Amino acid sequence: MAVALTLLREVQWRGAPVAGDAARALLAALAAEGARAVSDERLIEIIWRGDAVPANATKSLQVLVSRTRAACGADAIVRDPAGYRLGVPPAEVDCSHLSALVRAAAVVLDNDAERAAALAGEALALTDGMVPVNGDGDPLSAVRRAATDDIAAARLIAAQAASRL
Repeated sequence: MAVALTLLREVQWRGAPVAGDAARALLAALAAEGARAVSDERLIEIIWRGDAVPANATKSLQVLVSRTRAACGADAIVRDPAGYRLGVPPAEVDCSHLSALVRAAAVVLDNDAERAAALAGEALALTDGMVPVNGDGDPLSAVRRAATDDIAAARLIAAQAASRL
């Protein structure tokens, strides 16, 4: 399955760069929740932290979603009764795919070291060219910070698998 949303390197939707900090924050916030919808209130809190919340935050969120859809495609963000969610499955988001590969490698490590090594290698390949975490508290930095934990786990699994081959 091809990756639709890239967050670990330059933020891209289906290979095209996503412009704007707010649009990137929106996509990262939705990606962090997987397939679950995120309420308007929670997205406003995440995207416009503290004093930066616009006077008409709900309308600002609607405009941001509309602009992000215009840039990424109408199917990029879906409106559910509970809020907004990404229009692609987690497997098509690089950070979610990374986590899934690491979990799968950990599951098979004891019984199939060769498969575990392959899965860990695939996970690590997703992180080639990863942008270092340089923010604090914004959704994109949070996604990248979580990915560093997955990278460490993938490296450990790869080493353990190699020792069993």
